[in-house]
Amino acid sequence: MLHGLTERDICDEIVAKNPTTFKEALDIALALEATRNIARDIKTTTQVSEATNKLGFEKPGMKRPQKHRRATNKPHTNTPQTIAPNKTHGSHQTTCIGCGGPHIRSECPYRNAKCNNCRKKGHLAKVCRA
Repeated sequence: MLHGLTERDICDEIVAKNPTTFKEALDIALALEATRNIARDIKTTTQVSEATNKLGFEKPGMKRPQKHRRATNKPHTNTPQTIAPNKTHGSHQTTCIGCGGPHIRSECPYRNAKCNNCRKKGHLAKVCRA
């Protein structure tokens, strides 16, 4: 199987994990490939967001938030939302509410990011609910 692989890093990882069956080796290769695809998608999304921000585009009708806001009468809940169900893959996968990626919120690489829509910390503009 390893002779047919063109990706050297996947081959090296399979050898390092020393699987005992073909299925284990295949599972390792598929997991690494899926991780690589997710990372590529996140990088592409980030590059598009950064390019858009450099041009200064904002949603029509949106105003930048003021630094000092008056308190609202909205009730505050202490139950943080960390996972939204992924509708396309059923309940087996989770979708992060901070970036839309396939992981739980606590593992999100953007949990400290600043939203380009509402300017709040903790999520990206593409998942902003403001």
